[in-house]
Amino acid sequence: MIARFIINLSKGRLLGHPVHAMLIHFPAALFFFSALTDVISFYYKDSPYAFSSFLSGIAGTAFGWIAAIFGIIDLLKISLQSKAFNVGLIHGGLNLLWLSLFSVLVGLQLKFYPVIELPSLSVIIIKIGVVTGMIVSNYLGGQLIYKYKVLDN
Repeated sequence: MIARFIINLSKGRLLGHPVHAMLIHFPAALFFFSALTDVISFYYKDSPYAFSSFLSGIAGTAFGWIAAIFGIIDLLKISLQSKAFNVGLIHGGLNLLWLSLFSVLVGLQLKFYPVIELPSLSVIIIKIGVVTGMIVSNYLGGQLIYKYKVLDN
């Protein structure tokens, strides 16, 4: 039973469901929340919002890297000659870019832990850009599911 569980997990499935599709909602929501609470903390000059942004950024990056691993597993199941593979490469590449940028931002804050400073305007602009970019690249992920039916495999 444990062996079957591990085999299914190595194929990107958990209890018959695609793990990548289950996890991607967490970083998307947590990155948005992190950017939003940064805007609030910048506006109100209030550090508890900055700390909340930091914690949601940590959780979002953790879920994001785990989701990326399973996304790569799913990508490797797609035929290299198909249009879906090209869309998957763009989707995955862009999301790895956004995840890497967010990871760097959180990593820079980590050195000040437990005292998280208020974000600068440039950090807020980058986070808003990352969230906006993630919306676009997640649209491509939706195309993989609904147009190209990659999860039907």
